[in-house]
Amino acid sequence: MAGTTVDVLATAGVIARVGPGLAAVPGAEVVDGQHGILLPGFVDAHMHLDKTFWGLPWRAHAAGPSVLDRIDNERRLRRELGLAPDVQAEGLARQAVSRGTLHIRSHVDVDTEIGLRNFEGIMAARSRLKDIVSIQVVAFPQSGVVTPSGHRGAPRSRGAGGAELIGGIDPAGIDRDPKGQLDVVFGIAGRHGAGVDIHLHDPGELGALQIRMIAERTRALGLAGKVSVSHAFCLGMVDEAELGHLVDLLVDNGISIMTNAPGTGRCRRFATSARPV
Repeated sequence: MAGTTVDVLATAGVIARVGPGLAAVPGAEVVDGQHGILLPGFVDAHMHLDKTFWGLPWRAHAAGPSVLDRIDNERRLRRELGLAPDVQAEGLARQAVSRGTLHIRSHVDVDTEIGLRNFEGIMAARSRLKDIVSIQVVAFPQSGVVTPSGHRGAPRSRGAGGAELIGGIDPAGIDRDPKGQLDVVFGIAGRHGAGVDIHLHDPGELGALQIRMIAERTRALGLAGKVSVSHAFCLGMVDEAELGHLVDLLVDNGISIMTNAPGTGRCRRFATSARPV
């Protein structure tokens, strides 16, 4: 069915009227939409602006197959290349804006090696771009929280630096201490009123156990609506009965899922639900 061509009148950045003949409104600045499709600004709810090689020559993938392999590869590359995180982030963010993305959530690495360098760079880029895109920052301890290479104190930068969320990653697979990592992450979030966004690649029942632990802490601290689980591959690896229990738990505690297809092929199907998660 053919679409209908209309005029859209925006006042102070808000759509006020839709219909024919609005170009004749006195004082209106007319922008020719050239019969295109008008959409709301896109949201990219999971980016890593500090990791991008945007604008550099193509580079072959060199990391091994595991999450730890990829983390080690990133550490090596950032030492070798010495890129300015604010410059790289701004380049990628501007590219996203040029394709219609106006809201970004970016995880930004903090660990014992890099400290807050990436975090401060992203905050500088966010300030420069504040008039064209909103960037929500997650203080992301990619190397773990309670491991020697992690940074138990780094997520505390939220209080002084302005991150809106505290991140975590595979509490079992990376830290091998799910209780320890989640206690630290949720403890900081609870004290500062921040949100939480946990990367969870751990598969099957191991991942499902951590979703239950995340839900327990969300409920205990009253953080419903402020917690997300990124990736959550385990939802596609458990049986139907267990999946139903996990989806109910996510819905009941207002926990959102930011997922994508795993690159390993381990997921035999994707979890779907008519209920909002």
